[in-house]
Amino acid sequence: MRGGKRAEEIGEAIDDARVDLRDLVGPVLLAILVIEASSIVLVDAVSPDVPALAQVAVDLGIVFAVSIPLLWLIVGRAIGRRLARERRVAAEKDEALRAEIETRRDHQRMTRAVEIADDEAGVLDVVARATVEVMGDAPAELLLADSSDAHLRRAMTTGSAVPGCGVRSPRECIAVRHGRPLRFSSSERIDACPRLRGRELGACSAACVPLTVLSKSVGVLHVVGPEHEPPSAADTERLGFLMAQTGNRLGMIRALADSQLQASTDPLTGLVNRRTFDEAATKLAERGRSFAVVMADLDHFKDLNDTYGHSTGDRALRLFASVLRRSVRTEEDVVARHGGEEFVLLLPGSGRAAALEVAERIRTELSAALGDGSLPIFTTSLGVADSTDAASVAGVVAAADEALYAAKTSGRDRVVGYDAEPSRAEPGVSDAAETEIRVDQGGGDPPGSPATRRVAGPSPVTQPA
Repeated sequence: MRGGKRAEEIGEAIDDARVDLRDLVGPVLLAILVIEASSIVLVDAVSPDVPALAQVAVDLGIVFAVSIPLLWLIVGRAIGRRLARERRVAAEKDEALRAEIETRRDHQRMTRAVEIADDEAGVLDVVARATVEVMGDAPAELLLADSSDAHLRRAMTTGSAVPGCGVRSPRECIAVRHGRPLRFSSSERIDACPRLRGRELGACSAACVPLTVLSKSVGVLHVVGPEHEPPSAADTERLGFLMAQTGNRLGMIRALADSQLQASTDPLTGLVNRRTFDEAATKLAERGRSFAVVMADLDHFKDLNDTYGHSTGDRALRLFASVLRRSVRTEEDVVARHGGEEFVLLLPGSGRAAALEVAERIRTELSAALGDGSLPIFTTSLGVADSTDAASVAGVVAAADEALYAAKTSGRDRVVGYDAEPSRAEPGVSDAAETEIRVDQGGGDPPGSPATRRVAGPSPVTQPA
């Protein structure tokens, strides 16, 4: 390896010497001829009788005396040229190496920063800070596709002004269509992106860097600057690397979110599953927050399945799930499928009184939802308990389940609150009679102020034939 490199260097030196010889061979020969002629004339003038052999000796001496310095001059020039070129090449290599090291450090910092981000908001914050680091106060914006991947929204802006790109969907962006960063020196050039013209900023330059997530173009980073002063190729390359790392991280975050959603969601109803409910309730208990639990069960669901088929049963479950979603009060409330035709609601910060109102709203909302005749009529029974009824999450759920059982045994299609010391109904009481429930309103009434809530029961439910 070294021998070959040395041979290459020797060859380059010989080439340099050949160039010098080619440049000097004419002047050297002319000088020799002039010196030779002068020597002949000088010798003849001084001593015409000098023998020919002596004349030749004199001529050779003169030639050597002139040629040796000239040859040294030629070799010296070749060596000097070679050394100068080596110094120039070494300086260029050193500069390129320094630039490569700096680029690698810059890429490593960007990669670490993006990988630290836990969610999309954190990633966008890193993109904003990195864009400012690269472009300073130049106006920049990140346009990101919404959940439909059909429309772009402004997800991030930096700089002294908003660039205001008018592109509405990823496919309308020329950089996205090309699949690579593009630079435009002037918005007025005929080959510039047409959406650069007519902006409040006036004539401008720009760089557009596409963002790809999971092999799908979902956005573009758009930076503008003064006309004829676009972001440099090096800065555009840095922004391209930033977008590549951003796409990779967003892809991982979204894939993880999808897998977690699938693991925590009931595929038929779209509600969260029992494990998610348990985790949410446990967190509330650990924080010492009050909560209420509503257990709901579809009445005579097996008969509905057997009579109308499982397809109708699945539609009934989905409809009831939508009723539950509409009936909760805040985004903090958790609606879950507990298993089969049984559902459970977690109401943070609520006492039994507020939970009873939610449960009653569910029952009436279900009746209204079935009014269009798209499904056979079915009803639901609900049991309610709160965090004052037991010392653990499992205990509160068991209390709500006990109240649900009481609703089932007392005629179905009704709401029952948990009572640690329930009064027994007199024998022979009709299912149509009102059920009196004593409620300790844990949501805000002072301790020791019991309230009585009457939940009207319907006429006896007729089971599907």
